[in-house]
Amino acid sequence: MKGIRKCWTELQEIGERRFRTDWKNVIDCLSRHAIDDKSDSLKFVALFRWNDCYWLQFREGRLIHYGLTPSLAAFSNFSIFNFKYPAAAPAGDEVEGLPRECKRMNSVRELARSLGLSHTTVSDALRNNPRVKQETRERVLQAADKAGYRYNPLAGALMSEMRRSGAATFHGVLAVVDLENAEKRIGAAVRFHSKVYEGAKNKANELGFKTEVFVLGDENLSISRLDDILDSRGIRGLLVLPSGESPDISSLNWEHYAGMYTDYIIEKPALDSVCPDHYRAMMLAMSKVRECGYKRPGLVIVGEQDRRLLHRWEAAFRIFNLHNEGFDSVEPYLASDLNETDFKRWFEKNQPDLVLCHRFRVKGWMESMGLEVPETHGFCSLNITLSPESVSGLDLGPRRIGQRAMELLIGKLHRNDYGIPSDQLTATIPAQWVDGPTMRKM
Repeated sequence: MKGIRKCWTELQEIGERRFRTDWKNVIDCLSRHAIDDKSDSLKFVALFRWNDCYWLQFREGRLIHYGLTPSLAAFSNFSIFNFKYPAAAPAGDEVEGLPRECKRMNSVRELARSLGLSHTTVSDALRNNPRVKQETRERVLQAADKAGYRYNPLAGALMSEMRRSGAATFHGVLAVVDLENAEKRIGAAVRFHSKVYEGAKNKANELGFKTEVFVLGDENLSISRLDDILDSRGIRGLLVLPSGESPDISSLNWEHYAGMYTDYIIEKPALDSVCPDHYRAMMLAMSKVRECGYKRPGLVIVGEQDRRLLHRWEAAFRIFNLHNEGFDSVEPYLASDLNETDFKRWFEKNQPDLVLCHRFRVKGWMESMGLEVPETHGFCSLNITLSPESVSGLDLGPRRIGQRAMELLIGKLHRNDYGIPSDQLTATIPAQWVDGPTMRKM
């Protein structure tokens, strides 16, 4: 094949000049010479390396070995190539039995032709569309696996959207699922949720996606209705906002979706999650309390909230007191119903000089007792996002939680990682300390 031989000569000259080239230069060169005479009836498709040799792939599916031996083996953009064509090598050897990765089909249409089906049927089968008979779906999936073809749902969604809208650009859509109606959520929690969503939305936009919020229970949006909407619109990624109660969204058809939860733990189903590192956050807060010279810190927390976190706040508080000298032990106030009367009773009994708590209203209860914050007593917020005024305490990083959760969710989509994970993973975000006007050096 004279054109191929001529091509090697040109590539060798390129290498001898130590010309820095890229894939396009090499492809153009090969394509130009692979069809430059009548004897070369095969059209060049790709050049790749396998088993320490270089191979030509032609459109008709044959793979031909030409004994290429580059002095530099790197095969990536802006590499230096120095190809040599051995004089004793045969003009071309057709090779059989190459591994699957060397015979991979590149498109749905190729797969459809090999099966004698329309490309629409094959595309629907790869997406598990129920309109395709189960027998046909299984046949297509088996053939795709054998040929090394793997359907990319993001690419499928892109093409469907472009065909439907005629748009020149496309942004994938990700669902942000809120399990609670905002009207049922206390105002402080609304701020936290808003920042989680803000971080997730910004990161999604940065990575080329749009977000849309779906509120369960709002306007009769049931889980089954949500499932229908997501499926019909081809939305495959779900980011679930924190819930005050143990959520149950296991009835969604999760084999079609990738999901991330933005709170400590979810069991129905057991999705991967991103949340604050509560234990480490309490350790940070207590170290700041000690630096300021407080001797009798007291923890006030809603018991159900701590139980949902497997008692991480309480555990870190007790352990820090146990292993650090200079503190007088104060029994935590774990309230089933946090109210002013019970708080004042606990305070008068234990006489703490500082209170650690999520609820900003507790600071007001302290001041109603004649205490001066921070002159006589301190107040440390365990989540400053919940406070309407400036306070000393912990920034649990709701924006960073949303950003990280969205990064992980989009990563799942790129890997075609759908369904409930076999091993649930939790990524934690460290809290940051914020100095404020409610603590001082004692």
